[in-house]
Amino acid sequence: MFPYISFNYSQYILLLAVAIIFYNNSLNIIGKKKRVYPYIIQLIVTIAVPLLTYQAQKMLSIYSYPVMPYVIFSLIIYVLLIIVLKSFASIRNGMFNIRDIIILVLTLITVCAVFTVTMKMQLTSGSLLILLLLCILIFLIYELALSLYMANSNKKYADKLQEQLTSGEDYIKNVSMLDRQIRSIKHDMNNQLQVLSGLINNEQYDEASDFLKQYGIGLEKTIDYINTNNPVINTLINSKIAYAKSENIITAIDITKDIKPMTGNDLCSIIGNVIDNAIEAELHEEESLRQLHIQAYWDDEEMVFHVSNYINETVLDRNSGLATTKEDKNSHGLGTNIVKSLAKRNSGTCDYYETDNEFHCEIRW
Repeated sequence: MFPYISFNYSQYILLLAVAIIFYNNSLNIIGKKKRVYPYIIQLIVTIAVPLLTYQAQKMLSIYSYPVMPYVIFSLIIYVLLIIVLKSFASIRNGMFNIRDIIILVLTLITVCAVFTVTMKMQLTSGSLLILLLLCILIFLIYELALSLYMANSNKKYADKLQEQLTSGEDYIKNVSMLDRQIRSIKHDMNNQLQVLSGLINNEQYDEASDFLKQYGIGLEKTIDYINTNNPVINTLINSKIAYAKSENIITAIDITKDIKPMTGNDLCSIIGNVIDNAIEAELHEEESLRQLHIQAYWDDEEMVFHVSNYINETVLDRNSGLATTKEDKNSHGLGTNIVKSLAKRNSGTCDYYETDNEFHCEIRW
């Protein structure tokens, strides 16, 4: 009979190395995201493997069954677990949600209970049948975990595609709007210059001056209002501002040139949703009261995107969750949830608040 304790230090060094590999692989699955609890959970799991193996070997030795050194047994367990983790890691963007974790934890507790009872029993033919069933149960747990992981992976990928599709549609719509404005200006400019030339030739200078002022007011609605280091953001915000001004919304802009990026199209989705919500709110206000203020600036190491709009009555008191009031709730009211989730995904925050007659949305990342 092999002893369940081995004092071969080279085996302990190998066990430590494999444990570190297992620890790193498991962290890739559970995720880091600048939080402490994944490190603690995986450290406990990593340490628990040799401890539980030691106890299992000790229990078997009580009944005088031959066992291999527990260090070797622990190495085998680690290697098997690493292989399992590799199968999960091969699926990109996979994850477990809270519900999945609860299901898996309860299932594992059940398996551990069955395993403990089995180890305390004599290995009779009936006990061997229980061990066989236990192996089948372990395999089913693996299949369950893998299927949950894949399902969440597919859902996450589908959500990402939907976000990209929405961003792409918004971008195409905004570019098309600017293109129509440019074509309209080009077509109209020749006629306007001819009128201006006629007024000057006829020495109607006061009329020419008034004409230029009116033409300048119309042209001001179509110019580029911002010019940042991100051309896509320029197009997006300029088109939103142009639309706001076309609806007689007084718009103030204070945006820094250096815009901090986000993952993928997240920043475009956030900016588009926030400004759209503000414009939509202003369209329900009296035309003479419509106001919109868009800011982007640095606060130390944080980037701040801030949009405020006029309100004649409080919004948060009667609708603290900012749920949609439209009849088609499946198509509307998703903007605030999208903004909050995208900000969180980029290690940022999203706050809504009110001051006097202004509603504010502030994104920090």
